[in-house]
Amino acid sequence: MMMAIDKEKQARTKQRWASNHRGARNEQQAWYRAGQLERLASWARTERAEIKKLFDEAIAKSAPGLPLEVDHYYQLAGLEDVCGLHCLANLRIIPRYENRLVWSIKERRHVRRG
Repeated sequence: MMMAIDKEKQARTKQRWASNHRGARNEQQAWYRAGQLERLASWARTERAEIKKLFDEAIAKSAPGLPLEVDHYYQLAGLEDVCGLHCLANLRIIPRYENRLVWSIKERRHVRRG
């Protein structure tokens, strides 16, 4: 009984932290995904603080109705022959709608090729 209460409390605490630190949480998720895809540059650890700042900057500069996201210029899991790395040189801040448009176009290309 006590463990169930602790797990619920821990989940609420974790959720509260994630909502208060969206930039840091987004960066953690991107870092994890890049690691799973084996797309972490060897020098990425030295840039991690700057990468975190970029994610925080995207959140800070977002305006109501115009959310911004950090995007990989060369995608980590590219549909063509080119894949990018998760490093500062391959990251940019763009509007969310533009990022979703790029996803949509790439998904359609992938379907045609397959």
